[in-house]
Amino acid sequence: MRPFTLPPAPAGDDAEARWRWIVAALQEIQRASQEDPARIFDSYAITGTFPTTRSIDVVSPTPAQTAQVFATLIADFKARGVNRTQAT
Repeated sequence: MRPFTLPPAPAGDDAEARWRWIVAALQEIQRASQEDPARIFDSYAITGTFPTTRSIDVVSPTPAQTAQVFATLIADFKARGVNRTQAT
């Protein structure tokens, strides 16, 4: 969760202003608690070489083929897309 700061609560007895402040505060807490997918995938490392595989035989998948698909997926996320060759 990233740090965040909430603005001061509205002064006065205006219920509508206080309600908008509560909603905005909860939305900011929700945004702060979401993980950044790019940071998540950047924390993974792939050792060795693997063939780029974006399809899997769902009828009889092998562990090696499944590992290749996951390694390709992680590499694609780290590169920020399937058409890029390195992380941005």
